[in-house]
Amino acid sequence: MLLSKISVREEPIYHLSGIVFAKELLLRQPEEVREDLLYLITLLNHADKNPEETFFINLEPQTLIRHPTIIKGLLKSKPNVVVEITERYEDTLAELLSLEIDFPVCLDDVNFYTPAELISSVKPHFVKIDLLEVASLDDLQAVVDYIRKHTTAMIIAERVPPEKFEWLKKADINLVQSHHFRGYSL
Repeated sequence: MLLSKISVREEPIYHLSGIVFAKELLLRQPEEVREDLLYLITLLNHADKNPEETFFINLEPQTLIRHPTIIKGLLKSKPNVVVEITERYEDTLAELLSLEIDFPVCLDDVNFYTPAELISSVKPHFVKIDLLEVASLDDLQAVVDYIRKHTTAMIIAERVPPEKFEWLKKADINLVQSHHFRGYSL
């Protein structure tokens, strides 16, 4: 059966103190399983097993646009779930901006190309910056300043190689999602 080939993996999001702040839930699935409501329900069921923990769940903007009422209903009693809107919003920006989002949101891979109106309209609780895409500390600080100009959301640095860990403190970023961070302390 196809469902038996689906498994959930937890990717920790750490505070710089080394404490696990939250976990991103990721599905390992066969290619035949596309992201849809089954995908979301599978991840929400996993989150229900540990209601005291915070979980981030990726959601394509197109899925949110196609099923806003169902998704809002599923998330209504899930204060421990943050919906991470992936960066694939270019073709759906107007529709995404028209939605009333009343649950915790994280915008993924925010940078200078992320429209300011998306950041201010969605009112994210969190934003993620991919540090593999950032060439220097000055570039990181510029992206952080851009984000903070448009939102008070907490910033999470992801895919952080060890040589860039010191940048986090200098840029006043306190949350990191990187397999390199396990066991590391700043």
